[in-house]
Amino acid sequence: MRSRSLSAGEVLLVACLSVLEIGDPILRQVAQPVAQEMISIPEFQAFLVDLVDTLRSHHGVGLAAPQVGRSLRAIAVECHNNPRYPEAPDIALQIWLNPEIVDDSAQTCSFTEGCLSVPDRRGEIWRPDWVRLSAYNSDGDRVEFTASGFLARVLQHEIDHLNGILFIDRLRSPASTTSAV
Repeated sequence: MRSRSLSAGEVLLVACLSVLEIGDPILRQVAQPVAQEMISIPEFQAFLVDLVDTLRSHHGVGLAAPQVGRSLRAIAVECHNNPRYPEAPDIALQIWLNPEIVDDSAQTCSFTEGCLSVPDRRGEIWRPDWVRLSAYNSDGDRVEFTASGFLARVLQHEIDHLNGILFIDRLRSPASTTSAV
């Protein structure tokens, strides 16, 4: 059975996709753009639902299409009482297609990041405090907005996935990862 709505807070049986782990070559590829005409196709919309279902079932706060084996520039972001990030603010569901960071802060801050594709590891990563993003939403509308704080970090992490970059590539020292609790 599969959920057919992208709204938050639904409790339904869902079909989840497998999350690829470090070592899978798809995670190191630069993802392909989503063609404008593809956005409205029912199969692609069903994939976006599956992406969200997978994000929720794995208690992620962000998930990129390459992490589930699809080399497409699509990400899902959402956070509500997340057990992996208990201090994180609520973030309403967001689906972004072909997202690009068009500007960012010169000031950076550190945060301990983890990743569903690098299970049981976390590491301190320095990223810009805010980013300006240009993307298409799941309806195919072009959107530009500025994100700061936790949302900015999540967006940067997921866009890295679209570019074949894992958080461990951004560590100042590979020895700085820790086991996730």
